Amino acid sequence: MAEQPATKLTAGWDKPEFEYRPDDEYSSVLYACRELGRKLDICNETSDEVDRQISTDGKTNVIHEIQVEIKLPDSDVASLLKSSLDGLKFLTLTCTLVSAFDTCECARVLALLIQHHVELAEGQCPTSEQLLPLIIAIEARCQLSGFARHVVNYEIEILQELRAQNHETTSLCRLDKTPDGDAVVELVDLLLLLANGSREDCGISIYACRCVPWIAALVWWLYRKEPLVKLVSGEPRRLMAFNQPEAVVGITIVFQNHNDSSSPQTPEFIEIRALYSKEYREKSTFGLGPAKRYGGLVPINTYFHLMLSTFKLNKGKANEAAIKLIPYAPSAARKVTTSVEEAKTKARSTSASAPGSSCSTDWPNIASNGFEPFPSRDDIHRILHLVPGCEKKHMQDPRSKQMHMTLCEQAGADLFLRNEIYAADRAAWGKTELSAQFEDRDAPTEERLFLKQIAHVVATVLALSLFHDPEKLMEGCCDVTEWHRVCRMLAGERKEEEEEQEEQEQEESQKKGKGKQAEREKTMRDTIVSCYASQAVWPEITFKCEIPSGEESYLRLLWCWGHMYSRSSPNRRFTRVVGVDSRMDHVIIPKSLPEIATRLAPATTFTGQYQVEFRIKSHPTDERVLLCTMVAMIDGMQPSVCVDPSGVIKSLASAELLESCAHHPNASTDISAPLNIIAYSAAGTFNAEAVRPDVYLCSPEDPVPWLLDWAIRADDWDVLVVERGLWDLLCYARSLEKRPGTLAVVSVVGNDKVKFFTLAKPVGAHVAVRDRACVACCVEFCKKLQLSILVV
Repeated sequence: MAEQPATKLTAGWDKPEFEYRPDDEYSSVLYACRELGRKLDICNETSDEVDRQISTDGKTNVIHEIQVEIKLPDSDVASLLKSSLDGLKFLTLTCTLVSAFDTCECARVLALLIQHHVELAEGQCPTSEQLLPLIIAIEARCQLSGFARHVVNYEIEILQELRAQNHETTSLCRLDKTPDGDAVVELVDLLLLLANGSREDCGISIYACRCVPWIAALVWWLYRKEPLVKLVSGEPRRLMAFNQPEAVVGITIVFQNHNDSSSPQTPEFIEIRALYSKEYREKSTFGLGPAKRYGGLVPINTYFHLMLSTFKLNKGKANEAAIKLIPYAPSAARKVTTSVEEAKTKARSTSASAPGSSCSTDWPNIASNGFEPFPSRDDIHRILHLVPGCEKKHMQDPRSKQMHMTLCEQAGADLFLRNEIYAADRAAWGKTELSAQFEDRDAPTEERLFLKQIAHVVATVLALSLFHDPEKLMEGCCDVTEWHRVCRMLAGERKEEEEEQEEQEQEESQKKGKGKQAEREKTMRDTIVSCYASQAVWPEITFKCEIPSGEESYLRLLWCWGHMYSRSSPNRRFTRVVGVDSRMDHVIIPKSLPEIATRLAPATTFTGQYQVEFRIKSHPTDERVLLCTMVAMIDGMQPSVCVDPSGVIKSLASAELLESCAHHPNASTDISAPLNIIAYSAAGTFNAEAVRPDVYLCSPEDPVPWLLDWAIRADDWDVLVVERGLWDLLCYARSLEKRPGTLAVVSVVGNDKVKFFTLAKPVGAHVAVRDRACVACCVEFCKKLQLSILVV
C-alpha cells in the first residue's frame, strides 16, 4: 500500500472561489490525485507539453473602472499540482476529460479511476463530491493544454480518408462526439494495463463511430502511440501508422444506418474488447456521452482547417473556388454596410432636384457618416493569413472592377457552380446532408449552400479581426452560425454541454417558479465581460468611455489570458461581469420634464454639473457574477438611474456622426418658438393645446425619446423583443405620450463621459451625434432625415 502523508500539508481551496490557501481539508484529495498520476505512467513528452501550455506568464491586466484584475496566479491549485511530476501527469489526464464532460462527470470519472488504481486506507478514497471543487479550479487551465487540437487533427484526417474512399456518410456531418464516462474509465484501465505490462495482453480492440477521433487522440495523448484505425466494411485500411506495434490499439469505425425510415434509429454504441490471449477476451459495450460535441480550445488556423474540412471546402475544385472567393467576400460585406450612406446621398439628391427646391438650402452642407462596425483592412488581412490556402492573399481592393459583381458571378465560384465539367466535383462536395450544416426552410440549392458556407468562414474572419492581437487567441471547437454568435462564443459565453445543463435546471426551476429562470437568462444576455477557459473578453468601448472616431470599429474587442479577480478581495474570482440598467423596468423609468429653449448652443445644458462613474456590486444569487452599472450625479446628488454601459453599442449601430459643416463649430442657433410655451403643467401632464416647437431639451439619462423612436420601428416578434423579454417595455413605449416637439436635443457640453452616458440606452434608436458641425446645421439635418434625437 502506498505510504500515506505523515502530516497534512498546506493544500486546500476555498468554495466557491476554489483558490489555494493554507488548509488541510483536501490534502488527502491532492495526495490521491498525485498517486493516480504516478500509476498512469503517462508519456513525459505529453506532460512537458501540458506544463508549457498551462503555465502563466505572470502578467496582470487591470480593469480599473470596475476594480478587477485578470491573471493566471502562480499559487493556484493547478500550479501546485504541476510542481510535481505525478501531479502534472494527473493534470495531463484531466485535460482530456474536460474536453468531453462537464465538471461533475469529470469528478465522477476520476473518482472511479482512483478507486481502481490507488491503494488507500479505508474511507480515504476521495468521492466525486470532494473532487468537484478541484476540477472546477483547474478546468480552465486544462482547456489550454492543446489536447483538443489533436482531436481536431484526427477528425480532419479520418474524414479526408473516408471521402477519399468515397464512403457513404450522408447522415454524418462531423465525427465530433465523445464516449460516456464509463467507457473512458474502461479504456484508461486497459491502457494502464498495457503500459505497465501487468498482463500478457495482446491489445485493445474498439468499435465506435462518431467518437473515434476523441478516442484516437486519447490513446496518442497518454502514451504517444498511434492507434490503428480502419473501416468495418471492406479491406482494413490503415489511416494512421503507429510506430510501436507492441502497443496494439485497434479502432474500427462502424457506421450505423440512420437513413432507413422503415426501421427505428438505434443508439450509437461503443464496444471495447480486451484481447488477453487468442482464447480469452472480454467485451464491454457503452454509449455516447451527453455532450453535443467535444470541447476545448484550438489555435485559430486549426479551427479554420476544421471548418473548411467540415464544409468539404478543403479539397479539389471546391477548395479552389473557396480560396478565390474568401478574400473577396469581406469587401462585398463591407460594401453592404455603405448602402445606407448611398441611400442617404440619393435622398439628398432627389430632394435638392425637386421642383421649387434650392440646391444650396434644401440640404445643409454637412459631412456625415455612420459609426464603423467593420474591422480595419489590416486586421482582416492578419486573420486571412490564418485560413489554409489564403496565407498570401489579401482582402479584395474595393476599387476592383469585380466589385460590381455578385459573389456567385466571381470567376472561381461561377466556374465551380455552373461548369458541367465540374459536375462530379460538385456532387462529391454536396453529398453531406445539407440540413446537418444549416437550418433552412427552403430546400437549399448548391449555390445557396456554397454561399452560406463562404459566409460562415468570412463571418469568423471578421469576428476574429475585431480582436487586438488575435494571433494568440484560441477558438472553441464548436460550429458558428452568424457573426454575432461567433463573437459570443469567442467571449466564452457558454459551452454547449453547459447550455444543456442550464436548460435542464431551467426546466426544473419552472416547476418552482419562473423568477429564478428569468434572472439566469437576464444574466447571460447582459454579460459585458466573460471569463472562460482562461480567456477574458470584453468590448473595448465599454470602459474606455470614448465614442470612436474615424474608421475605428465600435465593436472592437479586448482579451487577455487569466481568471478574473476582485482587487479588494484577491481570493474572490468572477466568471462574468453583467450590466445593469434600471430603465429596463418601465415602472421606474425616469420621467423628467422636457425643457424648451429659444436659443440652442453647444453650451446649453441643465443646471449643475454631471459626474459620471462606474459602480459595482455582487450578484444577489450568484457569487461568481459581478454587477456593473454607470451612474451620473449632479452636484453630488444621489443618482436616479443605473445605466448598462454596453447599451452604447445599440445606439451607435444606427447613429449618424455629423462631422463638419461650413460654419464655426460653436455657432449658436435661434429657435422659432415663443418664450411662453407651457408644454407641461405643474403636475407633469402634457398639454396637447400648447404650441409645439421644433426642438426641446431632455436630460442625458432620459430614455423616453429612445423608447418612442424604438416603438415606431419595433415589431412584436423582433429579436430584441423576444430574446431579451422586452414585451412589457415595448407596450409601455407605445403607451407614452408624444414629447413637445419633433427633435429631442441632449447637450453633453463636450464631455466625453456624459456623451457616452447619454448614448448608453436600453434600446437602439436613430440618433445623430454632433462632432464639429454647428448646431443649426445639425438640427436642419435631423429634420430632413427625420431623426428624432440629437446629441450635441
